[in-house]
Amino acid sequence: MKESELIKKIIKIFNKTDRNIILGPGDDTAVLEMGDKNNFYLLTVDEMVENTHFILDFLKPEEVASKLVRMNVSDIYSMGKAKPCYCLVSGGLNYEKINDLWVSSFLKSLKKELDRFSIINIGGNLTKSKEIFFSMTLIGKIDKNKIIKRTGAKAGDFLCCIGNCGNSRAAVDIMTSKKRNDLNKIEEKILKSFIKPEIYVSEIRILSDYASAMIDNSDGLFRSAQILAEMNKIKIEMDFNELIKLCDINLVKWAYENKKDPVEYSLFGGEDYNPIFSVPPDKLVILSKKIKNIKVVGKIREGRGLKINGYYGKIKNFEHF
Repeated sequence: MKESELIKKIIKIFNKTDRNIILGPGDDTAVLEMGDKNNFYLLTVDEMVENTHFILDFLKPEEVASKLVRMNVSDIYSMGKAKPCYCLVSGGLNYEKINDLWVSSFLKSLKKELDRFSIINIGGNLTKSKEIFFSMTLIGKIDKNKIIKRTGAKAGDFLCCIGNCGNSRAAVDIMTSKKRNDLNKIEEKILKSFIKPEIYVSEIRILSDYASAMIDNSDGLFRSAQILAEMNKIKIEMDFNELIKLCDINLVKWAYENKKDPVEYSLFGGEDYNPIFSVPPDKLVILSKKIKNIKVVGKIREGRGLKINGYYGKIKNFEHF
C-alpha cells in the first residue's frame, strides 16, 4: 500500500469529530476551537528518522535539529498568518552510534532554532532505538479570520509558489552517492537547502490576505498540485517547459553536470517546504507588487485532475513507501 493510499484509509477509519474540530486529518495541521475568542489552535507532528530522512555519517547533529524544527514550522505557517508557540520533542537514541557530544550539539541547535521562531519546548519523551529518530509535535495559533485551508481554489485562479523547488530531492541523491567531504561548492549549496529550508514567514503573512488555498511543498510540486486538484474538485494545468523557472542555478548546474533533468527534480521532489497556493487573477496583480519572488506555475480550470503539458516521462511522486 502506498503512503497516499494508507493516509486515505486512516482518514476513513478515524472519522469521528466534534464541534471543537475545525479541521481534522487532510490538511497541513489540525485546527481546533479551544475557547479562545480570537484564535484557533493548530497542531502538527513530523519526524526525522535515521536512514529515511537523514544519514548519520552525512548530517551533523546541528543540521538534524534544524531540519526537524523547520519541517514542522512549515506546516504551521502553511495555514496562513499563524504563529508557532509550543512544542513536544521525542527521541529514540542509540549510544552505540552517537555520544554525549553529539546529543549536546543537537540540543543546542534545537534550542537555537526554536528561539528563532519564538517556540517554547514544554516536554517530550526519550527511548532507546536501533535507528535514531526525533519527533516534534508543534502547537500554534491563528486568527480565526485569517486561516487558509487546502480547499478554496476555484476555476480561473492561478497556481503559484514562492521560492525554488527540487533542491531537497537533489540533496538526497547527493547524500546517497557521495561522502560529505567529497562535495563540491554547488553540492554543498544544494545540501544547505535541504538542511535549512527557507520558511517564508513575511511573504506568507502578506499572501494570507490574497490566497484562496495553500499547501506546503513537503511532497513535491506535482503531488501538492494533485492534492489541491482532488480536494477542490478542479483541474490544474502546468507547462513542463515553463517550470525551469522553479530551479535555482545550483540545481540547474548540478543536474546538467550529472545528465539529469532539473525540471523533473522541481516537479517530483519533496521536502522543499515552500508555500504553493492558488490566487484569483485580480488579486495576483496586487500580490505580485507586494511579493517579488512569486512564480506562476499553473492555471486552474473547470474539470478534474492534473495535467502537465509537454511532459511525456514517468510520474515519480514523492512517497515514503
